[in-house]
Amino acid sequence: MSIPITLGVDRFLESIASLSGERIALLTHAAGVTRKLVPTTVALYRLVGDKLVALFAPEHGIESAAPDASPVPSASHPQFGIPIYSLYGETRRPNRAMLSSVETIVVDLQDVGARFYTYVWTLVFVLEAAAESGIRVVVLDRPNPLGDKIRGPVLQSEFASFLGRFPIPIQHGMSIGELANMFNSLFGINATLEIVLMHGWRRTMSWEETGLSWVSPSPALNCLDAVRLYPGLCLIEGTNLSEGRGTALPFQVVGAPWIHDEIRLAEHLNASSLPGVCFRPTAFIPCEGKWAGQVCRGVQIHITNQKQLDALLVGLTLIASVQQLYPNQFAWLTTSPEGNKPHFDLLIGNADVRAMLEAGIPAKTICEAWYADEEKFANTREAFLLYTPFAS
Repeated sequence: MSIPITLGVDRFLESIASLSGERIALLTHAAGVTRKLVPTTVALYRLVGDKLVALFAPEHGIESAAPDASPVPSASHPQFGIPIYSLYGETRRPNRAMLSSVETIVVDLQDVGARFYTYVWTLVFVLEAAAESGIRVVVLDRPNPLGDKIRGPVLQSEFASFLGRFPIPIQHGMSIGELANMFNSLFGINATLEIVLMHGWRRTMSWEETGLSWVSPSPALNCLDAVRLYPGLCLIEGTNLSEGRGTALPFQVVGAPWIHDEIRLAEHLNASSLPGVCFRPTAFIPCEGKWAGQVCRGVQIHITNQKQLDALLVGLTLIASVQQLYPNQFAWLTTSPEGNKPHFDLLIGNADVRAMLEAGIPAKTICEAWYADEEKFANTREAFLLYTPFAS
């Protein structure tokens, strides 16, 4: 049963007069829409006209169409003629020229709740630039589709990158507004920040319970199953396995041309009896990314119970199983687009997990070692939570 909620963007548009004619910049993307699916850019421009002086685009661009890790060029809005400044191209941080005519930056981004999803780090750069220039930031809050769950190791400082700048776990269980509030306070940004809260959202809600349509915030997260598996399946990016990019099932299929017995792999994985998932042997041909144009054999991950799902356990179990069955073919990617450390290490936030997997330590044992990190973060975030788990 869905319980309709009111998004931050809808509440903001109802009270737009509070900006009193200020010149506005908007950081958004394709998933920045009202409850009725009107793009925030369109809705805001219709209300303020030429007071909307600039748009900012995160990774994947303002239309959320650019491929993973591809630089996004700056451009001009095709209907409104407003400059669109890319924050995933020559710079990832607004410069003074971009902000010269701006009095308020409005942020409407749909996050997916995983540390290595880059939109929250674009928001951090915006907060830092705004603090230096004395510009107010207004974040229009949206649900975390992964809910309230905390999972994974806290990022170690030497592994900070654009895949994670501050010490939070992979699944933080916070809305983007709560994250902005915490980052601004805990890490000394001190921007003038306002969060426009949602009404009716509870921390424990599934996306289906919100009554909202799912709009893809990036090309590979085209459905909720992909989002729910993403915190664990994104770790596959750090290996020579395909994580399904360039297929109809990104983050739901895993495989490689050198896997020759997908039935055995599926049976090996199902023998682990992981909660909430089942593995089916499959074959696929990616049209982009690793192994583009080649037949990859592997598995599809089917979610059987989303409440029981532990995506990180699934991702690590997949890696461990392939390591065991194909020790001479499996490999880690030794570098990352985001730094000179192995890509897996930047994603997981340390070098320990890779070493434990190489030593044959079971994935379940590795995940159990994170409990202290998760409990500590739960205590840290408590002061910054803006919503109750239950109906008020």
